[in-house]
Amino acid sequence: ASSEYYPEKLDCCGSTLTAANYESSFQLTGAKIQALQMRNYDALTTVCPFCQKMYDGKQEAIKRILKDEKQMLPVFYLTQLIGIALGLDHESLGLNFNATPVDDFLGGLN
Repeated sequence: ASSEYYPEKLDCCGSTLTAANYESSFQLTGAKIQALQMRNYDALTTVCPFCQKMYDGKQEAIKRILKDEKQMLPVFYLTQLIGIALGLDHESLGLNFNATPVDDFLGGLN
């Protein structure tokens, strides 16, 4: 795995805006996901619990707000990917709790 540069890499997920204006926060999150999809990235990895909640847990709502049915990208917490690399089983890593579909991505790993 590698972590490539892209201009939106350090953009905030917008979770702190959800209390004041959830649509604006979802637009920030959606813009980053769209940028990743445009560049054909396979998945997104987070290290922040707020980012995990926004990027993984809110993609269905973001699809509705942005009117973008193609919006769907697997999202992993960094510790999940480390566990996969160490050979831990998917259930113990909580992958069954990910809101985004991760099975296709995991099936492509060697």
